[in-house]
Order: sequence, then C-alpha cells, then structure tokens
Amino acid sequence: SFTFYPGMIRIPNSVAPNTRNRSFAVTADVEVPGSGAQGVLLAHGNRFGGYSLYVLNGKLVFCYDFGDMQHYTVTSAEAVPAGKHKLGLDFKYDGGFGAGGTASLLIDGKPAGQGRVDHTLGSMYSLDASFNVGEATGSPVSEDYKIPFKFTGTLEQLTVTLK
Repeated sequence: SFTFYPGMIRIPNSVAPNTRNRSFAVTADVEVPGSGAQGVLLAHGNRFGGYSLYVLNGKLVFCYDFGDMQHYTVTSAEAVPAGKHKLGLDFKYDGGFGAGGTASLLIDGKPAGQGRVDHTLGSMYSLDASFNVGEATGSPVSEDYKIPFKFTGTLEQLTVTLK
C-alpha cells in the first residue's frame, strides 16, 4: 500500500505504484462541500495512456486510456453526496500481459458503478507520464477535463493498494 496527500504531483513512473498487469485498489478520503465538488483525485499517465479517478458533474468517474486508441470510462450511478466519504476504485485484473479487467467504483464501500476495460497497457503509459494526486499535470488522461482540474473538495489522503 502507498499513501499520498494532495499536492503530490509529477511523481515519476519509476517510483509510482506499478499498477500494470495486476489488480489494484484506490481509496480517497474526501470531504465534499454542500455545493458539490469536482476534479481529479488521481491521474497516472497522460493522453497517450494511463488512468484517472475523478469527480465530474458530481459523479465518481474512472477512465482508462489504452494508448490514446481506446478510452474505457465507468461513471457512478449516483452523485457523491456532501460530507465526508471514502471514494474508491477496485480494479480486478484478468491476468496475463496487457489483459483487461473489471473496474468497480465504490462510495463508502458500497458499489456505485462497474464497467469493463478490455485492454490495458502492459509495459508503460508513456515516457513523460507521471503520477498525480489531487490534480492532473501534463496532458489529460481523459477528454472529460482540462488540466489541471484540481479537486475542489477536500482530499485528505489517497491510498493505492497493489494486489
């Protein structure tokens, strides 16, 4: 497990959690104001490959960019309500090199959305990709947002657990 805090950005791939070719989970401890929140919780990679967990239009979203050839997006059925919450992603990998998996979104440990990622990048996202917490840098993983798309609620911490 790796724990990160807001403002930890541009972490090089060489020292970021290696989520390629494996199952992993992400948990973000957040507080959403009454007016709602949006923005990136985690972005690993860029427009040439990677994944991002973010809040858009009040809903939790996961996007996996397969080398800028295919985008797989999962969106929660319900909006994230105001208050303190644990927002999460559980990615169950199929096994093998560059295989797919199932992405499940969680709000306070309860299922909030699920979708299929047919293919993943097995070796690297891109040479200049980085790992970012609380905002995105470089180019965006998802076409849903523009950089830096900082999280507008309070992000207390984010944990990535390799399985």
